[in-house]
Amino acid sequence: MKIGFVGLGCARNLVDLEAMLGLLRQHQYEITLRPEKAEILLINTCGFIREAVEESTEAILEAAEWKRKGRIQKIVVSGCLPQRYQGELSKELPEVDAFLGSGEQARIVEVIDRLSKGVTFLPNHWPHPRFLVDGDTPRFSLTPPYTAYLKISEGCLNSCRFCIIPKIKGGYRERSLESILEEARRLSETRPLKELNLIGQDTSLYGLRHYGKKKLPKLLRGLSRFGKIPWIRVLYLHPAHFTDELIEVFQTEQNICSYIDIPIQHASDKILFSMKRECTQNQMRSIFGKLREALPELTLRSSVMVGYPGEDEKDFETLLQFIEEIQFDRLGAFIFSKEEGTEADRLPDHLPEELKGERYRKVMTLQREISKKRLERFVGKTVEVLLEEADAKDPTLWIGRRQGDAPEVDGQVFVRFPSGTNGQKKGVLRPGEIVSVLVQQSLDYDLVGEAV
Repeated sequence: MKIGFVGLGCARNLVDLEAMLGLLRQHQYEITLRPEKAEILLINTCGFIREAVEESTEAILEAAEWKRKGRIQKIVVSGCLPQRYQGELSKELPEVDAFLGSGEQARIVEVIDRLSKGVTFLPNHWPHPRFLVDGDTPRFSLTPPYTAYLKISEGCLNSCRFCIIPKIKGGYRERSLESILEEARRLSETRPLKELNLIGQDTSLYGLRHYGKKKLPKLLRGLSRFGKIPWIRVLYLHPAHFTDELIEVFQTEQNICSYIDIPIQHASDKILFSMKRECTQNQMRSIFGKLREALPELTLRSSVMVGYPGEDEKDFETLLQFIEEIQFDRLGAFIFSKEEGTEADRLPDHLPEELKGERYRKVMTLQREISKKRLERFVGKTVEVLLEEADAKDPTLWIGRRQGDAPEVDGQVFVRFPSGTNGQKKGVLRPGEIVSVLVQQSLDYDLVGEAV
């Protein structure tokens, strides 16, 4: 039977979906990129916050309408949503033919086999997730051939009071160094890989479970000295677990992107303590100072949360002042979401939605100005750009990213190729090429330049 899919949520979810599709393809199922043309539709969901739950539910209801009209035959819902709401969804969504929790990816072939034979499969409860994609797991790539995500760990050891992830994704677990290096080698040998993005819930912990101590620096050195991948980027580092050895790796290994993503969540020590973030404002200030000193060209990304219970005006002003002081190149902001099952849900002093929205807008207004100012330093300089897409009407205009732009979440570089160059000839340039670009203009979040 023909399998279609809908993928929701983060890059970690994307890798899980790639694994399930890879297992299905290994067992001779046909995968279609057009979900409305499928016989069985697999929806891999996110359930992290209220907005993600709503998006996942809307996708399921849309699929249910396709099923009612006879466009698809079966619906399978997997991932965070069924894991979080065990036992509830089959009552609320009777159109769904099977549910799979966030640690049940390896059972996807069994589920589809049964459904294709007309056998109902509706378990409603799953144990704590233990599944982890490894080097032997087949994957059906959902990224362009020049870029890939490599999951080095899953689950979380941290106990942030606002976060439901440990209950959805399970306890912290990780792969061996050998497994990760082997998968990276295979990826680089089977596709024109230019960019490898390492992911996990907290990548800075890598090594703690498998080896008893942090091994991320060793892993990065191994990947770097492998030598076949121009850009290696690490995502989702925790400020409480950052080390001087890790800074040295970023400083010395040439193909480790000078891009560091450290979600801080807040800057008020009172709020950080309430969140159980395990670090203080001064500790974060020290880390960022060391990073900027060691890596002058660093792109520093973070994320913050506004409207956490008990956040008063002084706490919020402290956050704004810290953002202004550190000058993050990239910053995502989130409004605190009251999530059932988290400790923060039971805290007193929840803020009105209107006030939370106002604080969110203030943070993003401030960050837009900081981002624009930070990008101005590139004007007149030459940067390396990974080309991703040509303009449909003008083959001399391309859109790409520099090392300081992670896929999906950051800005872009608009690249003009001078008249008479290869960029003007269709078919000469291809997505995935890295070119030198002279930056001519900076925007709020993007750059504009001309290929050298």
